[in-house]
Amino acid sequence: MKLKQTAVDLFCGLLCAACPVLFSAAAFPGKLPVTAAAAGFAVTLCTLLLRTKTRTSRRVRSITAAAAFLPMMWASIRYGIHDAVYKWINPAYIREFGKPNVGDAAGLILIWVPASVIVLLLPIFLASKMAEQQEQQTS
Repeated sequence: MKLKQTAVDLFCGLLCAACPVLFSAAAFPGKLPVTAAAAGFAVTLCTLLLRTKTRTSRRVRSITAAAAFLPMMWASIRYGIHDAVYKWINPAYIREFGKPNVGDAAGLILIWVPASVIVLLLPIFLASKMAEQQEQQTS
């Protein structure tokens, strides 16, 4: 049972790390409604993935999400996931300029990667607070 629970915790942590990465990919083209929807979806899904009854499981999930975030972000940028999402969300820009330029990359590094860190930390905080409230209600 312990091995299965650990595997589930690691998997949930990895999925939680993927949510802010996908948020940054959706926010990269700069469309405000898409960015807001992606942020709401990422925070909600990540919070649900981090909620557990035991503190140890929540810590394993949170640490896994935090540790896997930067490698997932690097892989997404390196293997073109951000560019593919950019082409899908903003095809008019791609038709005119061909691909995202240096200014778009600067926006990704200076705005959307830090915003995705916030999108990752917010669910960790929310899941912790929800667990504390649940413990207080049961005691």
